[in-house]
Amino acid sequence: MSTLSERITLLIESKGLKMASFERELGLKRNTISQILRRNTEIKADIVAKILETYPDVSAEWLLLGKGTIGQLNANGEMSTDHSFAKLHLIKKEHIISYLEMYEEEFYQLDCFLRYKNNMIKDGVVDELIKRLKRAEQ
Repeated sequence: MSTLSERITLLIESKGLKMASFERELGLKRNTISQILRRNTEIKADIVAKILETYPDVSAEWLLLGKGTIGQLNANGEMSTDHSFAKLHLIKKEHIISYLEMYEEEFYQLDCFLRYKNNMIKDGVVDELIKRLKRAEQ
């Protein structure tokens, strides 16, 4: 997502909420968010703060900057398993395509790294390095 408005829209969709329900959960008057999004006006910091306070499972970095993923990682480094993210299938196809296009180069680099790593493991290079390190420690 490239704009804060788009990320808020995606958040609402991922939670499976209607706009009125989202506004109610934030404690805002009806049509507050919908008018901001429709008019493409600036979203004030207090609204962003309410979103992050109401949905602690939402990554602040993602909401504010569009970096990372929508959900926060738990202590084990895994994506939040909060049931509200079980509705991610509701995300619009255009948003998924936009995300994939935006990070295409990063996905390619990750794929290359994983292939390289797997070849190193398959060829026994990693095991050999571990053996050498253990010998060097002795």
